[in-house]
Amino acid sequence: MAHITGVEGAVISNAVEVLGIDKWSADLASDGIETTDFQSDGWKDRISGNKECTGTFEGDWETTQDISADPPSLNEGDIVTLKLEIQDTTLPLQYLEFDARISNINITVPQEGIVRFTVSFESVGAVTKVFATP
Repeated sequence: MAHITGVEGAVISNAVEVLGIDKWSADLASDGIETTDFQSDGWKDRISGNKECTGTFEGDWETTQDISADPPSLNEGDIVTLKLEIQDTTLPLQYLEFDARISNINITVPQEGIVRFTVSFESVGAVTKVFATP
């Protein structure tokens, strides 16, 4: 089994890399719609419903980039094109790409430490998944 690191990952918003990011996560999910009836022999039946991708990315606040400017246009309620990259020099570029609504921006300002921010998002429409194998 081969493993890769996320050391070269990236978050791209509206074709511009968001600086300072050190972590992103994406949760790809599908609704389960229950279709249980009297012929189900006591077991629940389900079919797949709508799909979505939700997640966050976070990092250190970079004074050299205004994240609310256009681009990368990271403002609560805005729709942006996100590309979440899984970069590993041993494989072709792997990524998720989709339009997303920015649902929340959290800024943390500690007395001791680095100012950090977290952006939460939810997909709007289909998600393109590009994953490669060695």
